[in-house]
Amino acid sequence: MKNETGIDKPGIPSKSTPHLGDLLLELYKNRIMEGFEDLEKFELIDRLEKPVLSFIFYGTKSKIIEIYDFLSKFPYSFTIGTKKGPDLWNLPEKGSRNAYVHISTGVSEIKA
Repeated sequence: MKNETGIDKPGIPSKSTPHLGDLLLELYKNRIMEGFEDLEKFELIDRLEKPVLSFIFYGTKSKIIEIYDFLSKFPYSFTIGTKKGPDLWNLPEKGSRNAYVHISTGVSEIKA
């Protein structure tokens, strides 16, 4: 799993496989509104300099769930919530909304 997620030894940016921040920026850069710096330096999460990283993006219900499914493939705890709450599957089908993402290295209490 270490090679699949692009995580090398703590503090060493991966050269062979991009880290999660790079993948998110590559796939969803035009949807991300805040948190570019956290995503660009995502490997810091492995050094515990910044144990929780956050970003905000916008999209429809299907796009929010797509990003939820994408993040589920990685070994990090995360939450995604909107102003309507953390239940993404009951969002209205129509319309775009902001989603607030918090990613952590471990299980912790993160408020969406």
